[in-house]
Amino acid sequence: MAKDLTKNPVKLLVIGGSAGSLEVIIKVFPDLPDTLPFAIITVLCRKQNTDDVLVDLLAAKTRHPVIEANEKDTLKMGTIYKAPANYHLLIESDRTLSLDYSE
Repeated sequence: MAKDLTKNPVKLLVIGGSAGSLEVIIKVFPDLPDTLPFAIITVLCRKQNTDDVLVDLLAAKTRHPVIEANEKDTLKMGTIYKAPANYHLLIESDRTLSLDYSE
């Protein structure tokens, strides 16, 4: 992971993948720096209507807050957002989140 994030400032990091990518995320999260000058969004494809313990699993692997994204959440630096199952997660121009249920 880059040591100096000030050279190319990052405003948002989006991590997406299939259910198999969870193993990689679990390995990366413990190595995140103590201070993150950006928010992180994780989007993982998984079976519909499965019990969702993913927030707790991810939170156990990092010092940063991990929350399931909600409608109209404002992105906060240092926070990790997990896209809810069965929704598309949209990022609005005012840095708020929207949930969409369309196909």
